[in-house]
Amino acid sequence: MEMSPHALGLQVSYSQWATSRLLTLARTLSDDEVTRHLGNSHGTILRTFQHTYYADRTWFGRLEGTPPASFEDPAPGPSLGDLEHDWLSMLARMADFARHCDPMQILSYKNLKGQPFERPYWQVILHVVNHATYHRGQVASLMRQLGAQPPSTDLIYYYLSL
Repeated sequence: MEMSPHALGLQVSYSQWATSRLLTLARTLSDDEVTRHLGNSHGTILRTFQHTYYADRTWFGRLEGTPPASFEDPAPGPSLGDLEHDWLSMLARMADFARHCDPMQILSYKNLKGQPFERPYWQVILHVVNHATYHRGQVASLMRQLGAQPPSTDLIYYYLSL
């Protein structure tokens, strides 16, 4: 299967849109709420956002040929405000990259364990979007546990917003 650069860019723009919606709600929560351990795979809303940001940053760095030196930043990591600025602007750059890339170009990279892999750009970009969608679902669930009502981030609502 091959995807067009336009379609890939649209998917990354969707991820930016959906992430922005959840970050906006998260900024209305207290510091205690966003750092409260609620038992999911990354524990807190902030840590789940940070994990997803680190993954997006790592994959985009690989695509650009400049992967970060380490997966995570030193604790405590970026704040919600930092994420809103750094992550959303990175996703905008990634969407532009996706719109202008050759989807069939092969990315050679090493995973975090140092094992070498090769995948076409389109698979990597769709992986980034899918991974973020999974963790946004976790964040939405954590927000509901705190009594907040997260906005819909379903892909169809993004398409309807265009």
